[in-house]
Amino acid sequence: MANSFAELLKNRQALAEKAKKKVESLKTTYNNEKDERFWEMSHLKNEDGQGRATIRFLPAAMGSEDAFVLYYAYFQQSPFNGKWYVHNLHQQTQEDPAYKYNGTVYSDQSLSDDQKKKLSIRRQKKYVANILVVDDPTEPENNGKVFLFEYGPMIYNMIARRIKPDPSVDDWSEGAIPFDPIEGCNFKLKIVSKKMGNNLVPNYEQSTWADVGPINNDMEKLEEIWKNCYSLNEFSDPENRKLFSSLEKQKSDLAKWLGEEEKEEVKEPRREKSQEPSKTSTFKDDIDDEDDNPPFDTDEKESDSPTLDEDDDDNFFDKFK
Repeated sequence: MANSFAELLKNRQALAEKAKKKVESLKTTYNNEKDERFWEMSHLKNEDGQGRATIRFLPAAMGSEDAFVLYYAYFQQSPFNGKWYVHNLHQQTQEDPAYKYNGTVYSDQSLSDDQKKKLSIRRQKKYVANILVVDDPTEPENNGKVFLFEYGPMIYNMIARRIKPDPSVDDWSEGAIPFDPIEGCNFKLKIVSKKMGNNLVPNYEQSTWADVGPINNDMEKLEEIWKNCYSLNEFSDPENRKLFSSLEKQKSDLAKWLGEEEKEEVKEPRREKSQEPSKTSTFKDDIDDEDDNPPFDTDEKESDSPTLDEDDDDNFFDKFK
């Protein structure tokens, strides 16, 4: 601390070093640098949030078994102290501290449903697959190239319905595997953003499927496309520290989120006296202004809308009711 300009000049190197250390201490495990392997959809949208493109989902890469992978993303601000819990989670959920914490919240019969939602840490499903960009009207230089593509439950559900159609509402009577290079079909992506509060939230429900047919009739070109597919192993590897933090890090961050930084294992949700649960009381958010913003850039990475697709934990939570 400097109490005069002369003192500032005298101690500026020490103060600068202190500022540097603080910046480094606040670094998140997330890396906001663009991954050029991914094709994102943000560039497709015009000022009204509308956009379109045509893509083709591709089969599993050489040496891989899965055409797509699933992982989860936690992103929640604490109702206790305003801190953020931001972590990805692979499918091995048994030891995940946030998963276990949510279990204690949703099994607590003294909490109302509204309290459970406010106390729990919501998560989203994230899917990753290889795609061929067939028609990118905004950036045509992407056409004919293979990219990784991250999407959420809305697009996943459209894939599932193309595999097993509902004859009462779908335009096709027989199923098709969109990932099949010969008997699959192009996905005609259509973005129709909806106004939610002050934000335009992308919606993909008007997207459709093209007719079944091969990606390319030239088998050599088809093989070349397939050889350009990326391995998806990194998205299911729990030791991938670029995507998944260690359990120790997750436990530490959950303790900070709860305001119990010294507590290693969370057994019960932390509550202030004024927040004792009851069936009639309403949980009150108590968030410091300085912590209102997440610790990094939150521009969406153009998977499905978090507002519209935040239903992926329903089956998990239902078993605690």
